[in-house]
Amino acid sequence: MIGKTSVGKSSLYNTIFGTHVDTALGRCTLEVKPIFETKTRIFWDVPGDHHFYDYLSEKPIQHFACGDSIYILYDNTVEDVSPLMRLVNVLNKNLFLVRTKCDLHSKKDKYTLA
Repeated sequence: MIGKTSVGKSSLYNTIFGTHVDTALGRCTLEVKPIFETKTRIFWDVPGDHHFYDYLSEKPIQHFACGDSIYILYDNTVEDVSPLMRLVNVLNKNLFLVRTKCDLHSKKDKYTLA
């Protein structure tokens, strides 16, 4: 899973897999590390996309190239993650968009997805 800082990547791992990854408001994940493993998949926790860890640089792209699917998490509008979507397309990986924190948006929010 990739996405901006504090979009809920670690929290989602904890919810789905019952892990106990540290979470915080702001920067918490400092390095790429495996979080959960099955016989066919490894799920990685990665730092949020910001000035300390740029997803469009060489090291993150090498990590992304190894997998077959990439989940992009976002909490505002899909336009916020369009550069990441283009990256996944160039890498020819399965793309899954996950909108987080929907409960924090009002029903009048014109960007709310059904």
